[in-house]
Amino acid sequence: MEEKETPSTYNGSMQKTGCNTHSEDKRCAWCGAAVGLVSTAKRQLPSYRSILNKETMAILSEKVKKGELREVKRTVNKCPCCGSGSVRYRKKMGKYFCQSCRTEFENPIYAEEPTGRISREDWDIFWKENSSEIKKRAKELLRKAKQESIEKDGEMLLCRRCLYARHNGYDLCPSCKAHYKRPKYDACWECFKKTAEGKALAEKFEIVEYFHPECNMAFAVQKLFLNDPELPKLVCMALCDRSKDVCFALKEMKKGST
Repeated sequence: MEEKETPSTYNGSMQKTGCNTHSEDKRCAWCGAAVGLVSTAKRQLPSYRSILNKETMAILSEKVKKGELREVKRTVNKCPCCGSGSVRYRKKMGKYFCQSCRTEFENPIYAEEPTGRISREDWDIFWKENSSEIKKRAKELLRKAKQESIEKDGEMLLCRRCLYARHNGYDLCPSCKAHYKRPKYDACWECFKKTAEGKALAEKFEIVEYFHPECNMAFAVQKLFLNDPELPKLVCMALCDRSKDVCFALKEMKKGST
């Protein structure tokens, strides 16, 4: 997978966890590059974002338990027989149906249940008062995690390109050593396309020109959608930005030309 296909969310704190080095004797442990090297732990560290979210939820939950913040609740329909919230309303029958005990009823029980969230106003106040402390704790935890990992498993050098890919859950393709892939795959997309299976799959995603049957306008669609009977409707909804009047005029022009 090419660098431009890797996720675009790169946290600057990852760059600060290692020291920039440049030496002819030192190379990137993945691709062999000799420039822009950064020292990092051999074991994959948790991302700054995941640590930040975890610390935020810990402090937020603590304040909700203490009553400093109020959790938003919602009203739900429940079955009067078993108390399950898995109920749905059948318009044709005019009754509710419980998916748990299979009972039909006209009047459900109304109950309030927590949503696990706070209001937008409370969140703005909470983040303004606690964001500095949360970020400080997250950076310190990330620093400790790196230090402990280096002491246990050692460290290695990665170039910025490979460090970026690793941070977003990719590793280097062992076949071409030029593109990146998800760990669950054996090869990157470019190498996979060269196989028989990959070539067949790539053809399905090939972009082809499609002419709409009503207005005869050309659109670029993936080849796998050509056999879909709903394609004209989907093209109008997703790809066409013309108004109904313009579309109607194009249809009339087509009829006149025939």
